[in-house]
Amino acid sequence: MGQRGPLARQSPLLLLPLLLLLLINICTELGVFAVEVIGRPGENVTIRQGETAILLCEIPSTAKQVAWLNRSAILFAKDLRWTQDQRISLERRSPTQYALRVREVGLRDEGPYTCSLQGPGSPHTATLYLLVQVPPVITEISEDLTIDEGSNVTAFCSATGRPEPAVSWRHLSPAAQLEEVEGEFLFLERVSRTQAGEYQCSAANDVTIADTRRLRLTVNYVPSDVEIRSNGMLLGRAGSLRCQASAVPLPWFIWSKEDHRLMDGLDGLRIRTEGRVSVLSFQNVSSHDYGNYSCSASNPLGTANASLLATRVTSLSYPVYSKGGGQVRWGSGQSWLRPGHQVSGRRVSGRPAQRWPARRAEAKC
Repeated sequence: MGQRGPLARQSPLLLLPLLLLLLINICTELGVFAVEVIGRPGENVTIRQGETAILLCEIPSTAKQVAWLNRSAILFAKDLRWTQDQRISLERRSPTQYALRVREVGLRDEGPYTCSLQGPGSPHTATLYLLVQVPPVITEISEDLTIDEGSNVTAFCSATGRPEPAVSWRHLSPAAQLEEVEGEFLFLERVSRTQAGEYQCSAANDVTIADTRRLRLTVNYVPSDVEIRSNGMLLGRAGSLRCQASAVPLPWFIWSKEDHRLMDGLDGLRIRTEGRVSVLSFQNVSSHDYGNYSCSASNPLGTANASLLATRVTSLSYPVYSKGGGQVRWGSGQSWLRPGHQVSGRRVSGRPAQRWPARRAEAKC
């Protein structure tokens, strides 16, 4: 058995005060316990909104009259209540203490409080000033934004609190390139698709934890990275072609063979599209199914396509794919891309693809 640490060797009774102190600190931060702030005349007392203020006034035994005033309004004259505010009460902690308790302090309670004494001699007054701190609260933030790639973005976030809170923005993404930006306004120029996601506005003034709110930025962009993959098309066997594309909004797909559009359910073909992937399935591959296939991915911003040349093979080789609109011949141990890719009306040149030696699939039990 390993050695126990010094803390573990302590008696549970010795640890109890530490645990109790930790619990009190946690509950205080959460607002479970009311926090009292005591102030005396001649002081400036800073208190958080919602806490309780106790204002102490030491009076001599010879005092005939004593009163508490807020600005020019009398709150208590000796033991007689003048204020209608039930949050404010009088406390007699000792014969020489004349204390005023203000519960659930708010901004309206901020200001000067005066303790006035009338004794055998001339009247005497002492004043303290109550300063109220208010936790930060975000009062307004831009709604979720949707823009096209390359556009500029302006977002706004405002907050209240005392002291005035500092407002900042940050991009909630592991790959975020934006460092924390200070200020109510967030400016993004020529936005790219990598800048999409959630942005968090924070307001902090050290009174309590920062207040945060989020907005989502959606960046629309033309379909790109169109890619066709084949799992092999053996004669007399089931086969499929898989087309995927990156796009926002999600693209719709059109399959074609030799410039003729293919329809779901015709000639034994099935077309299933989900999200950014479309699958063309063959129930029983025949010689008629070999040829040049094209997949077109479109959204309101544009169109991109890719093609794949499927030829007859006698055994399954490595998975074959065509990316960026070129053609791939497979089963002979060679592959290449052919120019002719169309993206948003612009013609893109193809380039040679890497050659791989053909490999037969192996089944292991």
